[in-house]
Amino acid sequence: MFEHIHKDILYWQGYTHFERHKAIHELTQIIDKRGFITDHHMFSDMEIAFTIAIPSGQLSALYKDLCSYMLMDEEVFETGGAERERTLLLHITFTHATGDMVIEVPAVPG
Repeated sequence: MFEHIHKDILYWQGYTHFERHKAIHELTQIIDKRGFITDHHMFSDMEIAFTIAIPSGQLSALYKDLCSYMLMDEEVFETGGAERERTLLLHITFTHATGDMVIEVPAVPG
């Protein structure tokens, strides 16, 4: 049973030199064309991880789209077979990050 679940999960790693806010905006637009972001986690200002639900038939196109925007580790994945929903864990590193992300909280009157 675990082997079947594991086969439906893919792990990709990408690197971008673009500013974090701009890159996240662009990446979400790229991903939304092919799949659906189900979760995301920020790790300082250096990295973000997306969990993406995507039809297996869209994997090749998404990989190509991501490669046109940023550097991606080479990945091998099956493109044939029956169409099924896959889970993609996409980890992105911002190469110009400093590691000192500050989240500003707006002042609330009261």
